[in-house]
Amino acid sequence: MPELSMKTKLLLLAALAVFLISCPGSNTPREGFSVAWNYDTSGYLEVCGCSAHQLGGLPRRASKLEALESAGPVLKIEGAHFFEEAGTFQMMKGKSIIEALDRMDYDAIVIGVREAQQGASELDSLRELTDIPFISANVMSEGKLYASELETFSIAGNQVVVTAVSQPEFASFELPEGMSVSDPDAALDAALKKVAKADCRIVCLEGDNLWVQSMLKQYAGRADLFLTGDRDDVAASLEFGNTPPVLNNWKLGRYLGFISMDPLEQGGYIASGINLPLEEDIADNEAVLAILEEFKGGLKDVFSEIMPFDKDAIYMPPEYCMPCHQDEYDSYINSGHSRARITLENDNQLYNLDCIKCHIVYDPGENELRPINCISCHTNITDMHVYDAMDDPDNVPRPDPPVTSYSYDFCVKCHDEFNSTPFRQHWPQYVNRIFHGGDMSNAEKAAVLLGIDITAEPPGHEMHTDAEAAGAGEADQATGSDAH
Repeated sequence: MPELSMKTKLLLLAALAVFLISCPGSNTPREGFSVAWNYDTSGYLEVCGCSAHQLGGLPRRASKLEALESAGPVLKIEGAHFFEEAGTFQMMKGKSIIEALDRMDYDAIVIGVREAQQGASELDSLRELTDIPFISANVMSEGKLYASELETFSIAGNQVVVTAVSQPEFASFELPEGMSVSDPDAALDAALKKVAKADCRIVCLEGDNLWVQSMLKQYAGRADLFLTGDRDDVAASLEFGNTPPVLNNWKLGRYLGFISMDPLEQGGYIASGINLPLEEDIADNEAVLAILEEFKGGLKDVFSEIMPFDKDAIYMPPEYCMPCHQDEYDSYINSGHSRARITLENDNQLYNLDCIKCHIVYDPGENELRPINCISCHTNITDMHVYDAMDDPDNVPRPDPPVTSYSYDFCVKCHDEFNSTPFRQHWPQYVNRIFHGGDMSNAEKAAVLLGIDITAEPPGHEMHTDAEAAGAGEADQATGSDAH
């Protein structure tokens, strides 16, 4: 073969250089990008309507993401615990969440111990709904990895690899047969070994605070960003950490984790992040809102099979108490408790199991859903107390003192910090509003400690006239489950 001339060699080198430059990814400049991260959505499709200033909801998240993406590319990752325990109701929510994430063009869904609790077949039914990859390096099905060990994404000239592991002990429940969570250290070591040359390595960790902190210490320097899901109320933080770069996200989808990744010339990134509150001034995304409405519309059709109430329970309407306790009955009718069912009905939530546990009791005699009533709080009242009073009003044995005693601990079973925002700082005022005899000393002491006037109206409380309240109570008692 004749030797090429110098001119020909130079031409060939020039052509090769042009080819290499034109090859995708061969010399593409890396630009900054962002990561959106959510952990612990916990099936909260939308904001609970129990109190003002609620955060969260998928429709708000969708709108927020649209605004953020208009400013630059965003890698969107949904963390584990995106819905709760197994069952028909939870699978319906899981389906709606997957459809919403698909509508939001999510890039990855991390699965963890809550998802493993559903079992492989149920998870398969969700995977069939979307092309979004499921990621976990240590959730196992029949001894094999159930999801992708890792996924690689190309964004703004960066090759970004995402992997995830869960803490086995984080499963405080029994997993279904065939499902298990393998050693996270071995799984993460194997995954990171395969992606040593990636531009950006993102590790998602699900576990309790001590475990998360130990993993961060152990793997610091081996990843460019850690995304964590630590639901320890006391120790968990929502603040961005720098050493190593880490953002923890939790609290029922109330915040959108958002991290900026700015590449350095010598490799690596400068990361900064924040948990953005999804507040009420964020408009709902109509397309995602429609998915939620479809979910709620289907609940009535399956309600009888998923209804959590005892169908053989004895129901005692407040009218049974009225002959002997007229003042207490009037107090109930004037309270928001008597309108608890109407609240759900107005918000199209009448068959939502997340809501009815606090708003509804079941009347098996009429097969109706009723608002919470006297025995919802006065759990010491028995049917015999009522029936004995009907037979002989002058000789009725007194029941034991009410277990509630207007206590904070009892009330926050429903009026928790997520669903009744002002209650923690103003509960003595709410107690005073419904007080109808008994011991209110605990509330009075708490009002002093909180520095509030116990006789003042609590925040967000709407005043009702006796006529309005009575009308609402009568309407609630008369309205049946067919009103939806």
